[in-house]
Amino acid sequence: MKRIIYYKLISVVIIMLSGCGRGSLPSINKKLDEVYDTYADIPKTTIREPYAPIELYDYTMSLDDAITYAVTYNPTLQAQLENLGVAQTDMHQAGLYSNPETDLAVRKSEKSPGHNVEFEMLTNISDLWQVPLRRHAAEYEYNAMYHSVIAHVLDTIRSAKTAYFDCLFAQEDTKIVHNMFEEAKELRDRIYLRYEHGYSNDLDLHFADTTVDSWEIELHKAQLLRDNAFIQLKNILGLPTQTKHKIRLTEPFAIDTVTIPEDHDTLLEQANMYRPEIRELEQRVNQYESQKRFEQANVFPHVAFGASFEQELSGEHLRGPALSLEIPLFDSNQAQISRAEFLKRRTQKELQSMRTGIDSEIATSYNHLQELRHSLAIYRDRTLNSIQQGLEYADYYTQQKRLTVPTLIQTRLTLYETHRKYLATIRDAWHTIAHLERATGTQLRHQLVTQQ
Repeated sequence: MKRIIYYKLISVVIIMLSGCGRGSLPSINKKLDEVYDTYADIPKTTIREPYAPIELYDYTMSLDDAITYAVTYNPTLQAQLENLGVAQTDMHQAGLYSNPETDLAVRKSEKSPGHNVEFEMLTNISDLWQVPLRRHAAEYEYNAMYHSVIAHVLDTIRSAKTAYFDCLFAQEDTKIVHNMFEEAKELRDRIYLRYEHGYSNDLDLHFADTTVDSWEIELHKAQLLRDNAFIQLKNILGLPTQTKHKIRLTEPFAIDTVTIPEDHDTLLEQANMYRPEIRELEQRVNQYESQKRFEQANVFPHVAFGASFEQELSGEHLRGPALSLEIPLFDSNQAQISRAEFLKRRTQKELQSMRTGIDSEIATSYNHLQELRHSLAIYRDRTLNSIQQGLEYADYYTQQKRLTVPTLIQTRLTLYETHRKYLATIRDAWHTIAHLERATGTQLRHQLVTQQ
């Protein structure tokens, strides 16, 4: 009776251990939503089926629309999202117990009748203390992967913003260059007309022709930059670049006021709260600490326990417990323990370096934004007005034939070139705001900018 109870107990233990760790994989998108909720106002993304096409052929797109499409359809980001599935299966695998081992040997003697039968069934009972530690390490790695994906989301958002404003800038710049090209041709015709009446000389003619040619070249460059900017935007949105998708941008390319946050420390505090790289490295530190504890518990890597049965040639049956043990005589796992400790220390130093680097990123963008804010105010309040007044002056006295047309052309060139620099400064301001948002891990656009 005791023998029957003993074997039933061993069978139950083997079945329980072999069944531990089974279960269905939870929804990755659901977990991703939970992680998103811990961040501040980041557009959400989900894992899509491979090669799911974007239904967009002729669309009027705001900046928020572009960000939404980018985090939904960007192929690079979608590829990164698949890493969540890989990390989840690794975590699931780490929580599984070893399968039972069975050994069977049947031998027949050449001199004696009967058979010698040996049978053992063993299960790795060291899983009882190894699997929980191994699963904890995998869980931390799994959580770290989610924060890594959030970092890729923020990179995609920044790329979408900078590409969007590059397109706006390229459109406006092309318009300015086209207008200057048309005016240069008109002024050239005026110089030729004045030349016929003796009011211009050959030098004026050469200057006018050179000006028209240079602005024609500049127009081709501006158009090329505009086309390439839209190609880059399509690439970020996950659109085929060679198709006839038409994107009309609705965001105004202007800035009335840039509000600088009161202090740098506020932005740094936000970064420490919301930068996913910091959270990822914190999870890595926990992962390697768990890995170290696992390796310490893995000094005896294999301890198997089960039942043994043997039938001798005489027909006598032998039964009893069986134990298989790997003795750590040469390899006591100290190298793996030290390796986990070094990985933990390295990650802690990387975390410290990350915090310092984030402080530098914020300071650089913060100072650059202050300089751009000052430059925008000068352009808007002083420089453009002064050049416009000078243009009106030159135009009036040219009509009075007290100034030459080349002087008028040069004045107009100065106005258009200054206007182009002003637009480039607006673009740089938008880029700097996007970089500052990336550095803090938050969305600051509506807090920093009043559009005109």
